[in-house]
Amino acid sequence: MSRDRLAGSVLRVVAGVLLACLVLAPVVRPAAPVPDVDAGVTVTDHRAAYAVDGRGTLRAAETLTVSFARPTAGLERRFDLRDPGAVRGDRSPRDVAVTRDGQAEEVALERVAGVVVARLGDHDRELTGEHVYVLHWTVPGVLATAGEDDDRARLRLDLLPAGWGTPVLRSRTSLELPDRPERVRCSAAGSSCRPRLADRGLVVATGRLAAGEPVRVDVVLDGEAPEAERLPWPLRLVPALGERWWPPVVVLLLALVTSYAGTRLAARSRPRRTRLAVVAAVLATAVTWVLAPWTLAVLVPGAFAVAALPLLLPGGAGRAATREQEPV
Repeated sequence: MSRDRLAGSVLRVVAGVLLACLVLAPVVRPAAPVPDVDAGVTVTDHRAAYAVDGRGTLRAAETLTVSFARPTAGLERRFDLRDPGAVRGDRSPRDVAVTRDGQAEEVALERVAGVVVARLGDHDRELTGEHVYVLHWTVPGVLATAGEDDDRARLRLDLLPAGWGTPVLRSRTSLELPDRPERVRCSAAGSSCRPRLADRGLVVATGRLAAGEPVRVDVVLDGEAPEAERLPWPLRLVPALGERWWPPVVVLLLALVTSYAGTRLAARSRPRRTRLAVVAAVLATAVTWVLAPWTLAVLVPGAFAVAALPLLLPGGAGRAATREQEPV
């Protein structure tokens, strides 16, 4: 192998590794499920009512009395999308609605690598004093099977999530279930707790909890788990691959095509073919930008650029033109 070809191969390998790191960056750097703690904000009372139906859909209503000890621009609530019972589960909240002191409140949702960040209120307007927030939201598919050989329904849920990131002085949560609970485990701030059980539900009450300390329950029900829609791959790969299986396949095929075009361009430099290859890469990039996350879409122009990198070596274009003029 000539020195020029060796240099071109090394350049392609290095650029390919950098491109792969760019695509997988959201996977290796997940977002924190707990926001930064604001010492000036305290939830003096947290009350929630959760109801799970037979199809596994969770409907939630959270009522928070929040005390702002100093001027603060709104609240932030992080929804952890991980499903402890299913690696391919996705607990993305839907139909999120918020009120503050009985009036509709702005809410902005942003999905960031494993969490959905809900920003409540106008963050250009600061609040002081005490205010009451009410949140309504739903999550489908929260029921999973109890085990590999156990078809009973199982629910793992944070009744008071760590995603508020504020101290809570007291809380009370009710959970309505589609079937009778057979086994219940409860923990608050890492210590076991005793919920009050009902025929098809339970109630958990706590005292003071530090910021980021959740109240969790693990319930096995006297009933079979319903069929639930799952992701095609683990949740942690969604920021890079998306939520559907076919866009990555289309992107991979287009990346192979543009990589071949880049390779031919580096081997035989013709102005007309150069323009056609560049136009094809641009069109393919536009298609993938609509279908897939940006981290996956960069594979298409990235594959073209990596394949054509030898042209950047000293005399690369000239050597390609010389090879084109040589007789076969």
